This record gives sequence, C-alpha cells and structure tokens, in this order.
Amino acid sequence: MIYRLLTESLNHELSPAAASELSLENVAELHARLGFPERTFPVIHITGTKGKGSTAAMFAAVLHEAGLKGGLYTSPHVVSLEERIQINGQPIPETRLNEILEEKLRPIVEEMAEEGKPLTFFELLTVAAFEYFAEETVDFAVVEVGMGGRNDATNICTPCLTVLTNVALDHTKELGETLEEIAREKAGIIKREVPLIVGKMAPETLTRVRPVIEEIAVRQNAPVAWAGTHFPEALGPEVELGMPGEHQRANAAIVCKAATILDPVTPENLWNGLKKAKLPGRLEVVSESPTVILDAAHTPDSMAYSVQWVHETFPNRPKTVLFAAAKDKNWRLMLNLLLLLDPRRLILTEFPAERAASSEEMGAFLSSRPGVERLPDPREAYSAARNGLKESDVLLVTGSFFLLRAICVKE
Repeated sequence: MIYRLLTESLNHELSPAAASELSLENVAELHARLGFPERTFPVIHITGTKGKGSTAAMFAAVLHEAGLKGGLYTSPHVVSLEERIQINGQPIPETRLNEILEEKLRPIVEEMAEEGKPLTFFELLTVAAFEYFAEETVDFAVVEVGMGGRNDATNICTPCLTVLTNVALDHTKELGETLEEIAREKAGIIKREVPLIVGKMAPETLTRVRPVIEEIAVRQNAPVAWAGTHFPEALGPEVELGMPGEHQRANAAIVCKAATILDPVTPENLWNGLKKAKLPGRLEVVSESPTVILDAAHTPDSMAYSVQWVHETFPNRPKTVLFAAAKDKNWRLMLNLLLLLDPRRLILTEFPAERAASSEEMGAFLSSRPGVERLPDPREAYSAARNGLKESDVLLVTGSFFLLRAICVKE
C-alpha cells in the first residue's frame, strides 16, 4: 500500500540529516497532541552501531515467551513497511496503518504544517507505531533507534530499560567523526534513573567510549550493567540461537543480562525466546539448493562477521556475491572483506536511491580483480547471479537493506 501521508513527508532514510540538524520538538508535540500514546506501556529502548535490530527481536521473542503481549518497532524494513511495526511477531495490517496515518495523524499533521512545524517520514511512522501499540494495549514495546539516539524520533519515549549494543565508526557525517562523539549521541537515550545495559565492544573501543557513557549515566543517576561476554556462562554451548553468526552471541548476552531485572522472565522463557528470535535479512537463508543468503551487512564490522560465518558454514563451496552499498559507507573495505571468500563471481549493482554508491566507481576500484561484473539494475543483477548456479553453489546478497528491498527476495 502507498501511504500518502508518509510519501508526502521528508524521508531522511534516503537523504540522512546530521544529528545537529534534527530536533525532537515537532515529533514530541505531535505525540502530545495525540495524547501521549507511548505512556500507556513500558518500553525497552535500544541503540547501537550494529546489532540493535537483532537484539530488539531477541527481547521481543523472550518477552512473548513469558506470556506478554509485545510490540516491536524496528527499521529499516526488507520487503514491506509493515515489518517495522509488529505485535507478537505479526506485522501491522496495511489497512490499520493507513487508518492511523490518515484518520488519527493527518488532521494534527496538517495543523502543525500550517504552524510551520513539519514532520518527517520516520517521525510519523514512529508515532503511528506508538498509537497502534496503545490501541492494542500491549504489555510492553521494544523500540529500536533509527539513527544515533539523542535526536532520534524514538527518543520521545519514557523507557523502563535502555540498551546500547556497541559503538563503532558509522554515520560519521551525521553523528560525528570520532568514537567519543558517536557514543555521546547514542548515550542520549539514557533517562533519569532508568537502567542501562551496554553490550560487548573491543577493549580499545571500550576504553574510549566508556568514560562518555558513564559521564552521562552518572548525570542521569542511571545504573549501568556491562553485558560484556557473559553469554557462554549464562547459557552454555547447548543453547541454540535463532539467528546465525557468532556475533549474535554478544546480542544474546545483553538479553541475558536484562533477564535478571525483567519480570516475569524465567530461564525457560529466555532459552526458548532466543532460539525462536528471527529477523529478515540477517544471514537469512532463503533457498537451500542452491544456497541463497540475504544479509544486510552495511558496515565493515558487520561484513567481517558475515564473511566469517559464510566461510565457516560453507567451506570449499563455490561462491557468488551480489553487492551494493550506500556511498557514505566504507564500501571499499567491505569489498576487500568479501574478496576473502574468493568468490567465483562478484556482481556489483546499485539500489534505486540517491545514497547508492556507483557500481561504476566500485568496478574501477576492483578493475584488476578477475570475475567482477557490473550490472546497475538490482533485479537484473540478482537474476544474473542466480543464473548458472549449481545446487552446491552459495549466493550471498549483501551490503545494504536497500539492496535486499530492491530485489524483494522471498522464496
């Protein structure tokens, strides 16, 4: 469905704005005029450079296992916009989202526009999610930050728990050029006397960002728990995770740490929820023969995890890679990581947005590498990647959520 109110608004996901250019003033006022729907349910608010979507899905699955009716708000989506707003794993119906946008939000949004207070795509969708959760009387909602934290639209919530999965160099034009600057933006979700859980980070990163996080936490009198690497001790090697990859253990460690302060979660709820948690586009195998994997790795760290998992899971099997990335990402380093898989074919493409990196520029970067092809149209590129695959072959589609969305792969 085409949601008119959303399409009429400015979309920073396609053209990101710096955190300093954003403000919570308009979205907070929209929320207030709607009657503060978010205040009717507790929120677990999650930020971080990577892993926040997977961590959010784990939280939602564990709390659902505990018998609670839970909302989940994540971004971006892979196939349909409705994926972003879920209750107990079920996306919001198209008609319901359109009803909230057109009947509940539009009259207020038009009033605010006349007052010179425009709303963005993400602000509108965030408030629509809160309204839906309130109308459905959820017991809780797990809310993933869109970008940063301090001035992200989701930061109008009043959480019972905040989570910072990790900090790395990403969105540097929007959030800051240093780890300390990025940490300060993300730590902006810390609320007065609300517990904070911080996930695993490399020692050299933690040394730099910990003082920033602790400074803000002390100012807010917010207790801090460092999840670190406690996952193996908490669960043991026999426990399965629903989402593959060693990096998911660090995300699960956060949920394990939180389970000690969340009621009424039991160890059985925890084990079962972590096993059942799924999220589209995270090392998602959508075909077995040949093996087709969708992974929205869009940072060098995420790509390194993906490459390691594919290499270890499918050793000695011929590999084809389909890649596209945003031009503001470090796509050169991501491509160098993908070359470690020694792919038989590496197909470079583009997604249909201004943010897309040029397949021509990426091709020039790899001009000396054999087996590199350039097909700017993502659907044509995916079709070409599939052609000629044998049952034992592996196809990895990666580099951006926008690429996965462009090809809309569901098999």
